Amino acid sequence: MYERVEREKTFDELLAGLRNSQDKMDWIEAQNLKANELKLLFFKAATKGYLDVVQLLVSLPDLDPTALNNYALQSAVANGHLDVVQFLVSLPGVDPAAGDNYALRWATFNGDLAVVQLLVSLPGVNPAARDNEAIREAAKRDYLDIVLCLATHPAVTVTEDMPEQLQQIIRAVKINQNYFTVFQTPEVLQETKYEILEKGGAELNRKPSNGLYFIHSLNV
Repeated sequence: MYERVEREKTFDELLAGLRNSQDKMDWIEAQNLKANELKLLFFKAATKGYLDVVQLLVSLPDLDPTALNNYALQSAVANGHLDVVQFLVSLPGVDPAAGDNYALRWATFNGDLAVVQLLVSLPGVNPAARDNEAIREAAKRDYLDIVLCLATHPAVTVTEDMPEQLQQIIRAVKINQNYFTVFQTPEVLQETKYEILEKGGAELNRKPSNGLYFIHSLNV
């Protein structure tokens, strides 16, 4: 039998105890955790990227994976835990677009291409939310591959208040939609990618160094 951990223990220590236990369900029962404590433990597991714990906790009858406006999903995204994100978005009721597409904006700010690709593929996610904030921020941070990923989405279109170079890139992507839709990783056919963009009218610095960027217009 597992002994109940003293309540003054932090949730990090509780999480460590759970992960180190052989029978995790017995360990949880021994702790006699309240619903709010289980929720906080769930949030902590998602933040840390402990997929096994996340999966276990969501199997409990009183655990709502959508609690606090899908906080667990947003925290997993913010910390780059793709496997946890993939699991959470597969659960009924979990909304990847919660908080005006907060998860997508976090993934974009972090430069996390894999999470961005996953999120934009999900129903309801709008990469053009908040005046195209995601693609503007990706351009500002010189995340060219995220800019290209977002630009392939039908919701993202050129607006007059965008910097000219960002407009050029979006137009070039739309013209060559088939190529950029199948484009997956930064390592694949880099030179071809740049040539297609430039032929589409986008101006790029193809060899960034010493503070130079692929995307020149950072005031986005």
